[in-house]
Order: sequence, then C-alpha cells, then structure tokens
Amino acid sequence: MEVKIKERLSQLFDEQKINCAIIFEKGTMPDKNAPNIIYNKEGLNNLVWNSMNWNNLANYLPKLLGKKIGIVAKGCDSRSIVLLMQEEKVKREDLYIIGINCTGMIDMKKIAKDFGAEISETIFEKDSVKVKGKASEKEYKVKDFLLESCQVCKYPSPVIYDEVLGEQVKGFEGDNYQDITEFEKLSSEERREYFYKELSGCIRCYACRNSCPSCYCQECFVDSNQPKWLEKGQNIDDIFFYHIVRAYHMVGRCVDCGSCQNACPMDINILKLTKKLNKDVRELYKYECGLDPKNTPALSTFEPDDYNEFIK
Repeated sequence: MEVKIKERLSQLFDEQKINCAIIFEKGTMPDKNAPNIIYNKEGLNNLVWNSMNWNNLANYLPKLLGKKIGIVAKGCDSRSIVLLMQEEKVKREDLYIIGINCTGMIDMKKIAKDFGAEISETIFEKDSVKVKGKASEKEYKVKDFLLESCQVCKYPSPVIYDEVLGEQVKGFEGDNYQDITEFEKLSSEERREYFYKELSGCIRCYACRNSCPSCYCQECFVDSNQPKWLEKGQNIDDIFFYHIVRAYHMVGRCVDCGSCQNACPMDINILKLTKKLNKDVRELYKYECGLDPKNTPALSTFEPDDYNEFIK
C-alpha cells in the first residue's frame, strides 16, 4: 500500500495535477505517525502507511484553499471531505482523492498500557505490530486493539474518490450506537454526573478541537475576547460549557472518526457527547453526515414533517 501511494502521488506531481499533498510521516515518537503537507515528490521519501494513521487528513484542507491538493483518504476522511464540500470550504475540482479501503487503526494508548515499558520501536506487518522496548518486545494483533471508532465503523471504504487502493472492506453491520442506547437509560442526573466526572480531567489543551475537520473556524468561541464566553483556567463549569457547546456545533456534522478522542492526552471519552447527538440526528432527521455531497446537512435545511416537538 505504501509503495502504491508513493507511486501515484509521484505521478500526480509529475503530471502537475497536484502542487501539494497531505500524507503521513513517522512521528517524533515511535508509537505515533504525523500528518504533513508536502510540496514536491521528494517529500514522498518520508511517507508511511500503517495502522497508526488515525488522524483525519481532511482537517488540513481548509488551510490549502486555492491549491491543487492530493490527499490520501480513509472512509472517515472521505466523509469529512464531503462535509467540507457541502459547507464550501473546499472545491471538488481542487482535489485528487486517493481512497484507501481501511481495515482500522490501532489504539497505541492501549498497546502502551499493556506493554508497560517505554516503546522504542514499532514494526508493522500486514495485520500485526511488533512493539520493542529496551529490554523486551511483544507482538499484537491489530484487530484486537482497534480504536473505539474503528470497531463500529460502517463506512471503512471511501464514499468519494478519484481512485481507490486496497480490497473492499466490509463495514460494521451491527448497531454502532449501542453504547449510547445503554447510556440513554440512565437518568438525566446520572448522565450529568457522568460527564462532570469524565470532563474533570480536561486540561483545555484543545487537541480535540484542533484535530477535528469540522472545527475550522478561524476564531473559536473559547478564544474570543469580544464577547468573552469563558474564563481561563480549570473551573469545571467552564470546561463543561466548552465541551457542550463544541458538541452542539458538531450536530449533523460529525463523521465519528474519533480524531478528537484519539488526540486527547487525558483519555477523555469525548465521543460519548458527539455520538449521542449523531444518534439523535439519525433518528429524528434520517441523516448521516458526509455520505452524499448533493445532500444538505441536517440543520441547514427544513422539511415540513421535520421533528419539531421541542418548539412550544
């Protein structure tokens, strides 16, 4: 896969169909890969493709307006591309999308916890990863340590592309919101208590916001001084307010890629909020984000038979 991606992007640079590309490179830590934007085919020497490529590369598209962009897109990346097209943050004619039939990304946080020592090297095979430390090594099956969002992904194959690499992958066929259905059985007081406890560990680094393709505002409400919405610091009510408002901004716009939760250094279950609202939008408005660029996002349109019982 890595060789094929390099070959195609190199050809696209040579044919001047693209003048930049968004790829993955090895990160500064052995258990992380990092997104990067390259502007010539020499940059492809550092390209990697394995099961540590969990970032949603669509996040970088609004920053490259006016350029001809090559992008490697998993299923969730492609859905975010659709959303950005719907919201006129990127033009389809400016993109060359190399779709990847994704078999899932590995949760290296769980691997590190199980390994119990500092990781000095990771070596990927087709369906496993060998983790090495100074005095030990261990091999893990990728399928046994998939990220939460990958375990229940219904759209592992790209929904929009110019070409696709890899064999077709079957999506999750069960109820991908079963955990939310169970959560909804709790009383409102219990749910509120859960979120206060879960969010109390937030250090307001905003990694969740910065990793999200749908959070593209040039000035976020948390950074605004006029008006000033939040105080700086670790007041739990301010933390709660930030996460609730951000979640509401994701209504009908979240593709469940999990980038927010994967980026969180405090392991906060941010998906609990966004998935709850995604489930409501699907049930009330029969809409899932990022599947068809011709559709209008759920909260950007109105139908006479829309659910409106909240209006008094």
